[in-house]
Parts: sequence; structure tokens; C-alpha cells
Amino acid sequence: MIPLMGMPAPTRNPTESYMEGQRAAEQLRLMRQQTELLRQQTEALRKQNEAASALPKIPPQGLPPQPHQAVPQSEIDSMSTDGMLNCNGWRIFPADLRLIYMTGILDGFEMGMTSGATAIGLQNGLPIEKFQAETQKWTGKVFLTNKQRVEAMDALCAPVENSAVQVVFAVQVAAMKANGYTAAEVESMTAILRR
Repeated sequence: MIPLMGMPAPTRNPTESYMEGQRAAEQLRLMRQQTELLRQQTEALRKQNEAASALPKIPPQGLPPQPHQAVPQSEIDSMSTDGMLNCNGWRIFPADLRLIYMTGILDGFEMGMTSGATAIGLQNGLPIEKFQAETQKWTGKVFLTNKQRVEAMDALCAPVENSAVQVVFAVQVAAMKANGYTAAEVESMTAILRR
């Protein structure tokens, strides 16, 4: 600032000058940290892309392309019970889609159990791990692989009388078998699911 004639030049408070300098230095330090973090992330992505491009290209596996055919409404209706996939629909799925569907069911169970365990545990002071271990008995998570679950569902869905059983609930039957329930208990649960 240029002092006016006859007026003294304004002076700055040394404390304010010091504080401004500290703020500027802190902002500069934070910007440098952010820049370094971005550099590290960019480098990690570059390395990941290099590693991915070095892998051999594998052609996608799956079903050969099929001409689009309209699925009759009666068949769509028979694939679900109360809007959920049933054993009739399960039998129509190819093996790879059954595995994908089973993985989705279990991901949903896991998310629901974790959310429920957190909410109930917080309300009642229960350890979340205990709640999760208890509820996982119903999915057979500790005992079965997804492939084994699919095989168990194939066996459960094979009989025509189980056509209307909803797959998401039938997973419990497979878990019951894996958890050592008696044949009578398993059949009782299956009969309930047929209704």
C-alpha cells in the first residue's frame, strides 16, 4: 500500500502476520500431501494396468449367442412364486447362471445379517460375531461352498412336487442338511416351503 502524504504507513500486527504465514504454510503442506497421494494412486493404477495387460487374453466363456425368442407368459409365471424364483425356474437356468444366482443370494444374506447384527447388537449389547455365527447356520456358510449349495439346490428342486418352492428359502434346507439336521426335520421344512 502506498502511504498518502502526511499519513504514516499502516503497520501490520506481527501476530496476524505470523498467523497468516502459518495458515499459508499449512495449506501448502496439505496441498503437497494431496498431490503426493494422487501421484501414488496414479502410479498404483498404472502398475495395475500394466499387470493386467501382461495377462493372456482369455475369450469369454458361456452360452453361445442365441436368437432372441419371446418367453411365453405362462413359462415366466411358472418360474416364480410370489415374485421370487422358484425351483421350476431354477431347473430352467443353465449351470453358470445357477452359480451366479446362488452367489447373489448369499451376498444378500451376508449384507442383511451384517446390518441386522449391527443394529440388534448395538441395541442389546450383543457381540456381532455371535449373532453372525448363529444366523450363518441358516445359510450353511461355514460348511458349504457355493458349488455344493448349487448341487444341493439341484437335488432339492429335481422333484416336481418342489416346483413352487422359492429358491431363496430353499437354501435353508441345504444348510440344514449340512448342519446335521435329521431327514425328518429337513423334510418338515421342505413341506412348509411347498405351501
